[in-house]
Formats: sequence, C-alpha cells, structure tokens
Amino acid sequence: MARDPCALVFFGDSPLAVVVVDLTPGGDRVAGIYSVTNPDKLSGIH
Repeated sequence: MARDPCALVFFGDSPLAVVVVDLTPGGDRVAGIYSVTNPDKLSGIH
C-alpha cells in the first residue's frame, strides 16, 4: 500500500491540522493537497 506524504501540525500540545499531499500514480506530481482541521476528526491524535 502506497502512502502519501503528510504533515501533522500542532498548536502547543494539541493537533491543529493534518495536511496530505496526494501524488499522481508515478509519484512525480502533486494531484491535490488536503487538510483536515475538524477537531472531532483529530481527537484520536495524541
């Protein structure tokens, strides 16, 4: 299973966002950039 590059952004000790870079199948171009900032979806990150 391929995994897209991502970054976890914190504000102090709390997660603020997850940013994911979606690559083309060859992995040489960016197809999209997505961010998750919903606190309910980030609640499982410690």
